[in-house]
Amino acid sequence: MLTYMSLMKLTEQGLKDTGNAKSWIQASCKFVEAMGGRIIIQHCVGGEYDYVAFCEFPSEEVVINFIMTLCSLGYVRATATPVFAQEVYGELGSEGNLKINNKLSGNGAPDTRHN
Repeated sequence: MLTYMSLMKLTEQGLKDTGNAKSWIQASCKFVEAMGGRIIIQHCVGGEYDYVAFCEFPSEEVVINFIMTLCSLGYVRATATPVFAQEVYGELGSEGNLKINNKLSGNGAPDTRHN
């Protein structure tokens, strides 16, 4: 399963229908499950976005379908971005970035400049 973070903003329609928010949030949760996915955790948040959810989906196609369907309902505008385990990030940082930085610096030494 692939893990995604979805950031959602209420639309004008969503803001007008906050009294029914619980029901359309529950419906979207059931839709995730029907697509073979799972909501790990979701929260209402302050700031630029109104909701954040961490979900698992069986494929990229499924997450794209979910986001497009969710947005088509008119209550929220949403985006999804893949989430990687810390171990994966650490592996990329220790091997991948060092190789890239060596090529960029041109001298075989790690490029320690911070632009």
